[in-house]
Amino acid sequence: MQHAQGLLLKDEATHWSILSIAMESGFSSLATFNRVFKSIVGVNPNEFRKQNNSLVEQKIIELTD
Repeated sequence: MQHAQGLLLKDEATHWSILSIAMESGFSSLATFNRVFKSIVGVNPNEFRKQNNSLVEQKIIELTD
């Protein structure tokens, strides 16, 4: 799951689909990946990506102010 979280946060993987990240993380099913991810992390992968992108954008704004 740490590998998947890392991919969801990487700038280089922002264009990757959740399915691609699931496959790259060793899952053969998107449904299973989503279920396991949510049970461990607390939110689904798409929401995790959105939340963390917002935090990164906020930090960038704070650094430029």
